[in-house]
Amino acid sequence: MSGGTMYAAEEQAQSLMAMLDDDGLATGPTFEYIAPRGPRLEHTAGAPADTAERPQA
Repeated sequence: MSGGTMYAAEEQAQSLMAMLDDDGLATGPTFEYIAPRGPRLEHTAGAPADTAERPQA
């Protein structure tokens, strides 16, 4: 993403979180943990697949 897009996304997120719901409460992320489904990925998040730890054979 370009810098301009990042700033636009930040502004939009701030505007959305400043909105009030029907009860007059501010909205925002819930920060609830959601366990992953399905088989575990072979590589770690953010690491290229060729440098990730692999199970010993």
